[in-house]
Formats: sequence, C-alpha cells, structure tokens
Amino acid sequence: MTAPKFLTSERTQALDAQHQPEQIAMGKYFIPGGLGHAESEEIAARVLMCCREEGKFVAPSYRTITRKIAQEFEEQVAVMEARSAHFEAIDRINQQQSIRGRIAKNLPTLAKILGIPAFEAVQIPELPDEQQTVSRHVFSPIIVSLTFGGRNILPYELKLMIDKGYLIETVVGEDVYYEPTAALISKLLQEQEKRIARS
Repeated sequence: MTAPKFLTSERTQALDAQHQPEQIAMGKYFIPGGLGHAESEEIAARVLMCCREEGKFVAPSYRTITRKIAQEFEEQVAVMEARSAHFEAIDRINQQQSIRGRIAKNLPTLAKILGIPAFEAVQIPELPDEQQTVSRHVFSPIIVSLTFGGRNILPYELKLMIDKGYLIETVVGEDVYYEPTAALISKLLQEQEKRIARS
C-alpha cells in the first residue's frame, strides 16, 4: 500500500478555520520577500502550492516534495543538455565554414587543385520545446543548488524551517510529512501586508 501524498491533522484543520491557502500571494515556488531567505521561501511556496492544489491546508510528504523537485531537476538538465548539443553543432558548422573560407582565401591555387576539403555533415539537433516542460519559467534556488552539487540542500532547509517554527515534521510509519504552522502563515501574511503598504 502506498502512503498518501498529503496528511491532514488537527493543526492543518485549525489553519483552515482561520485562513485559506489562496490568501498568500506567491508565484510558482517563490514568495517575494516573505521569509528573507530564498530557499526557505521556496520550501514554503512548495508546501503552500500543495495546499492550494488540495483546496485546504495539508502536510505534503517528503516523498511528494522530492519527486516534484527531482522531476523538475531532470527536465532542466535535459533542456540544458539539448541546448548545449544544439549550439555545439552550430559551432562545428561555423568552424568548418571558417576553415573552408581560410583555405579558399589563402591558398586559392591549392584549393582549386586539391579541392576544398569535405567535412562530415553535421546534424543540428532541435532546440527543446521549453513550453512543454513542467519547470518552464521556474527559478528554483534548490534546483540551482542541486545543479552545482548541493545534494543536502533540501534536508538542511527543511530542518531550518522546522527550527524556526515554520513547519512541523510528522512521521507516520515510514513517511515524513511537513505541516505548515500558524507561525509560517502569520509571518507570510504580515510580510504581504508590509509589501502592500509600501506599494
């Protein structure tokens, strides 16, 4: 039997009685200036996006959070590799044309006698359709950290959020869930009010 993606508890139900997940202004995986730390804001946004999808406050499982991050990470790596292959092929064609041009210009007689060298045809791979990837238009500090070798970034940031009282870790069997707290919602709403007052 697979574990549920989300958990509801008395605490999440108490949050539902006072607030709605839609009250918090956020983009996909960011809450502008909400917590003063990009990775914490991303985790809060990921948890709250799950709440929005469910239409109530829930505690997403660690597995749910990491699967989504892994999917987006793999998509971004695939897009980067495809873009790299595309531009490397264009570079090879440009180099070949440059060599042909230099031979024709600097050694015209030799080029006529020997012919200009033929190069292997280079196929230019298509650029990926980034509109089709789930991660399009997403800047994720966590994925950026993963890209550059920060493999422990998520556990570290989750612990930081727990230590600050923004999340509660709940273990059910072998699964771990992260409940948003009243302190998190209160902090985000306060920061949101400050942003509105400044604008």
